Amino acid sequence: MRSTRRSRQDPWGFDRTDRYAFVGLLGLVVLVQAAVLVGVPAGAWVQGDPLPVRMLGPVTVPALDAAGVGYGEASYEVAFDDPSVGLRLLALVPGVLTVVLAAWATWLVVAVMRAVASGEPFAQPTVRRLRTLAAVLAIGAPVVSFVELPIHGALLGAALDPGGREVSFAVDPPWEAVVAGLFVALLAEAFVVGGRLRDDVEGLV
Repeated sequence: MRSTRRSRQDPWGFDRTDRYAFVGLLGLVVLVQAAVLVGVPAGAWVQGDPLPVRMLGPVTVPALDAAGVGYGEASYEVAFDDPSVGLRLLALVPGVLTVVLAAWATWLVVAVMRAVASGEPFAQPTVRRLRTLAAVLAIGAPVVSFVELPIHGALLGAALDPGGREVSFAVDPPWEAVVAGLFVALLAEAFVVGGRLRDDVEGLV
């Protein structure tokens, strides 16, 4: 009874209400990603809006040139007025993959929380789910980022003729997801050790 009261008074405790709120927050994140990464581009396609393609390239600023101030490349969007259906679908691929990974990661987190709430956090299915979650974060997110590179290049090449100018686009590897995935993998190993300790204790009883 004493431990129960302390648990209820623990500000860092994670009870049923907290779990429901967390699941709701994760679901909201997935829905927002789906709306922004897939819904908005699809809606622009339906309305016939141009396809925006972000690029890096040299710019000319006469005022800075006259003042002798140096400057570098600028990041801006190129409006692709008449892309083909194939290019429209190609542009949606990174967003769709990101939403799929986010939904998969959310399902894994919910499954782990259910296992913890049931009093069996060190079971083998939980370890497998944590390792899968680690792979989704540390491997899946970089794969989506690398898939985006040739897609962006194809869109940029179809959208404009550089005309001899050097154009490129920014690459932003998902380091945060990789670090989070490594941490989850470490957590999975901690669960493995916890399962072994539990088995040892049960064997002594």
